[in-house]
Amino acid sequence: MSTNTSFTAPKGSSNKLDTDNIPAGMHLCTLYGLADIGTQDGGNYGPKHKVNLAFEFPTQMRQFYVDDPMKPSCIFTDETFSMASKSNLRKRYVEPMISRQLTDTEADNYDFGTLLGKSFIATITISSDGQWSNIASLVPLDATNMQFAGLTTPEVAGINDKYFFHLSNGFESENFKNLPKFIREKIQSSHEGQAHRASGGVFAEPPKRDFQAENASPTLVLTAKATNTLAEYKAGNWTDALLIQEGLAVMSGAVAPPTSTPAAPPPVAPPVAPPVAPPVSPPVAAAPIAPPVSAPPVAPTPQLHIHVMPDGRKCIMNDTTANIAAWIAEQWTPETLVSNGYAVFQ
Repeated sequence: MSTNTSFTAPKGSSNKLDTDNIPAGMHLCTLYGLADIGTQDGGNYGPKHKVNLAFEFPTQMRQFYVDDPMKPSCIFTDETFSMASKSNLRKRYVEPMISRQLTDTEADNYDFGTLLGKSFIATITISSDGQWSNIASLVPLDATNMQFAGLTTPEVAGINDKYFFHLSNGFESENFKNLPKFIREKIQSSHEGQAHRASGGVFAEPPKRDFQAENASPTLVLTAKATNTLAEYKAGNWTDALLIQEGLAVMSGAVAPPTSTPAAPPPVAPPVAPPVAPPVSPPVAAAPIAPPVSAPPVAPTPQLHIHVMPDGRKCIMNDTTANIAAWIAEQWTPETLVSNGYAVFQ
């Protein structure tokens, strides 16, 4: 039997990467988060009502976790939620951000939401231990520092989703649910958060992320529009790209239930043929018009009964008493006389 009594645990590993601080100097930043985090214990100074301000630095992109995309470095600062004349919130942040001093009346009624999404130039200093980047001062964008930041407009596209929370929104609100996890935890540990929990209250939570599904290889999934199984579509020569283009499938980690309708081939547009002119029927010839039947001319008084043709032939009337010249004068020709049996050639 082994007598080994060693009982150790592995150090474990984290997928969080070591990243550089925002270097000292002037940098473009945007206020993207503002949260009332309630009354926090303050050590020697006693409990203080605090507000958290979140600044993102779009020119300072970092990869914070393995396999994560690049994201902007951020600075979060907790300040006493007070607009007293000498408070940090008023003197170091709000008044520099709006580039003017507030009267006490204005300060009492100042709407912090108007600052959310605005961009500034921050002067960054590094803590004495070299661990932290801190905001030493802020100025709003103007024509001079916009040029320094390479901007032509004071509007800077945000990268992180903006968030805003005030205790009056409630712990079960969408505003609370959309806060970063560490901000939600700070609020839950505040005096107000603890009292809410003690009274049976709950806190809104975002849906749990399915990391296994997120890291799974993309899979082609049929949509409700599809009427065939994927195998049937493939047998019908459908490609993934065509299925997606036609709205019959999407790429996802989930698997859709199959259907059983026979496969249809990919839609092929019929060739467009030029219009064919209808055949032109030949005109129907009118029926030949028979010459009017006229009564044979009345035989004139017989005189001569021989007519000599130019070729020397003689046209002789059958009736030796008929006057051939008179018949010809009546539009009879020797030929018609012969063809009608009134004469012969000799």
